[in-house]
Amino acid sequence: HGRLSGSAPSDEEFIAAISSNQFKRSKRTRHFLERIESEFYRSGESVNISGEIEHIAPRKSYTATKYNTWPDYFGVGEDTFNEEKDRLGNLTLLEKRLNLRASDNPFVEKKDRYRESEFKMAQAVAEKPDWSIEMIQNRTTELARRAAEIWDFNV
Repeated sequence: HGRLSGSAPSDEEFIAAISSNQFKRSKRTRHFLERIESEFYRSGESVNISGEIEHIAPRKSYTATKYNTWPDYFGVGEDTFNEEKDRLGNLTLLEKRLNLRASDNPFVEKKDRYRESEFKMAQAVAEKPDWSIEMIQNRTTELARRAAEIWDFNV
């Protein structure tokens, strides 16, 4: 065992940390999503598409009038939504031109943009029947598990 192994998080700790993390719009988050796209959705093939971070459920779902269909859709309070909106499960990579066209729409319309995307993670989201708090939580856990496989600390 190297000296690192004692201080490395277990997979479960890593998954829990990633699952509870709020992901900011940043280069680091984009890189994180690109790695998941590459390793999990493309079996290690590199990603040569320029993408932006897209919030599947808009961050301002509860505060901006233009998103007024979203709260009904979720059926949860604003506090619950605010805890989940920046989780990994509510994020995808999307080309800028598609992001601009998708951003304000209800999920059923966003899915059409996601289907047009070259990002396989966006295409996978388009296969979902709807977008709920449970979907965000389940996808967060799934992506956190994938991340634990990519960043293996047990060396």
